[in-house]
Amino acid sequence: MSYILCIETSTQVCSVAISQNGECIHVDQLELGNKHSAGLTTLIKRVLAIANMQMSDISAIAISDGPGSYTGLRVGASTAKGMCYALSIPLIAIPTLAAISDHAISSLDIDADIYIPTIDARRMEVYAAQYISDACLLSTHSLIYTDDSLAKIVAQHPDRSIAIIGDGAQKLQEQDEITIPPSISIHPYGCSATHMCRLASIYHDARQHVDVAYHAPHYYKSPKITKPKARI
Repeated sequence: MSYILCIETSTQVCSVAISQNGECIHVDQLELGNKHSAGLTTLIKRVLAIANMQMSDISAIAISDGPGSYTGLRVGASTAKGMCYALSIPLIAIPTLAAISDHAISSLDIDADIYIPTIDARRMEVYAAQYISDACLLSTHSLIYTDDSLAKIVAQHPDRSIAIIGDGAQKLQEQDEITIPPSISIHPYGCSATHMCRLASIYHDARQHVDVAYHAPHYYKSPKITKPKARI
């Protein structure tokens, strides 16, 4: 029997789930903004306590591997790596966009040929990928929502239904000035550790682990750092 602790910190919502053979048995979350370090360990302890489990019961730890919040991903990875070292258990890295897409394909009633999972980046930009309905990855890229960019996506997949899903889909839904082509449907939902459970089990069974010492999340974009104003 395999229990995996799944940690999702790619957005302002931090969530932790425990999976048993690919099924989520408990999940909890907090909206922490950019303060994941303040609440993640507390959230892990709370989830374990509610599930009546100890850390020694965990077979592996899975992290959301990006793209997403630079701070959140860094905190999630460093916390998980510290626990993996202490417990001598493997680390699993789940691409954030893959988890979003897998949730839509395996769990939601969304009928589409092409799935475009999205994560809010900045302004009108999102991190995006393209998957076909059998979960095969076509591409990963950044996307700025415009009439032209949506028309280009439709042109890439003529006569196919397209679902824009995930955290960044709400941003498109809120843009009244952008015309949504008929072949595109929008399905906004936040990232959650529950979306990682099935893939984490598959990766673990296949021994698709990452190096605890050297692995770093895939940020896809440099952190936004502002310099303090000079004092006069």
